[in-house]
Amino acid sequence: MKTLQTDKLFALGILVKEILLENDLVIESRRESETYQTFLCEARMEVARRRGRRSIFEISDIFADPAWDILLELFIADATNSKLSVTAVGLESGVAMATVIRWISILENHGLVRRTADLSDKRRIWVSMSNKGRNIMRRYFNN
Repeated sequence: MKTLQTDKLFALGILVKEILLENDLVIESRRESETYQTFLCEARMEVARRRGRRSIFEISDIFADPAWDILLELFIADATNSKLSVTAVGLESGVAMATVIRWISILENHGLVRRTADLSDKRRIWVSMSNKGRNIMRRYFNN
């Protein structure tokens, strides 16, 4: 009888440890999620500021920075688990398609983004943040 109670206490101790560990993981996950939401909010504000600045002047070309606009859109897409095609990147960032293609190549060569062929539609290419690009963007918004 005494060993049965000891076994139950031992099992209960293991269960308590598992619950505490799971609670720690939930708290850490929540912290990471809150941090990522902060980054996402700041990225969206940066996009709004850039577009607002462009709309003030009649000549918006002088405020164009295609690489940064593309990285911002891809960072937001990454944070919201959205997929962007090359065409969508151009539309979202407000950058001309030839410029988007050229800058995506440059950003890919620097390891900041990656292109992936769409398996269901061979004409479409997906563009996403690489781990390196994501980490750099996080560091930027963390400062």
